[in-house]
Amino acid sequence: MLICHDWKLVFLHVPKCAGTSIRRLLEQEAPLGSAISFFDFEYNHILKRHVDMAHLPLMDLRHYAEWKLLNDYHTVAVIRHPYSRLVSACREYYRQKSRETEVQMRNHPPTSEQLLDYLRALPAALDAHDLRYVHAFPAVWFTHYGSEPMVDTLLDCHSLSRDLEEFRAAEILPQQVMDKLVSSAVRIPQTSAPAMTQLETDSNLQAMANLLYQEDFNTFGFSRNNANFNDSVLQQIVEQSLCTTASHCISCLGLAPKVRWYWGRDSNRIPPQMERVRHGNRRKINPQE
Repeated sequence: MLICHDWKLVFLHVPKCAGTSIRRLLEQEAPLGSAISFFDFEYNHILKRHVDMAHLPLMDLRHYAEWKLLNDYHTVAVIRHPYSRLVSACREYYRQKSRETEVQMRNHPPTSEQLLDYLRALPAALDAHDLRYVHAFPAVWFTHYGSEPMVDTLLDCHSLSRDLEEFRAAEILPQQVMDKLVSSAVRIPQTSAPAMTQLETDSNLQAMANLLYQEDFNTFGFSRNNANFNDSVLQQIVEQSLCTTASHCISCLGLAPKVRWYWGRDSNRIPPQMERVRHGNRRKINPQE
């Protein structure tokens, strides 16, 4: 996340959506002393877990004093199609895993077996908010607080230059800064490298993205393909997570549409209907909500 007080701007950094390039440029161009960049890792004593300050889901950001600025400043975020974003998240996972895999990722995409291993671990990792998988957290975790949109301007990686030109009209940033942003966007690849694009068509990856990013697809209007799991381990993880049964028989509670609790009633997961961005008057959200 990046905050610029002079511009009254907050850039919410959705992982693997060209955010690093944009936030670096904004930080460089911001008036001296006016920008605050959230970066690096820390242990949060309220959340009782480690957090990535660069990529703070809004459910975590609400515990920081800077949360109130989301209601006072103009907020911007960049999103990306879930298939290409998930491939990029997988690559980033291995880039950060070890020296050996980091070197591999510089020149080659994840192997089919690496991709499978990643996908098999992903449902449980997201269920636990495992920071090692932060780049695969759903985009709505960074743009919405519950079902409430907290972003004023959404930019799409696949139409970044055009979206930035539309953002220019809002006159939030100085024109010279917008010129540099648009120029920078031209240099950001609009499509993945061929080897990465091939992974985007993987049936297991698309089926997992369809499952884990339902709210991203529904909220941002991304198109999705009909895809099925052809890996038996993945199929079993999904089936155990989506079944309606006793709580302790479910692999990942976060995916379960209905959980039957031993002491108490059933709890149902009902997908919310969410707006892409906020409009008009902003509701002040108390951090204690």
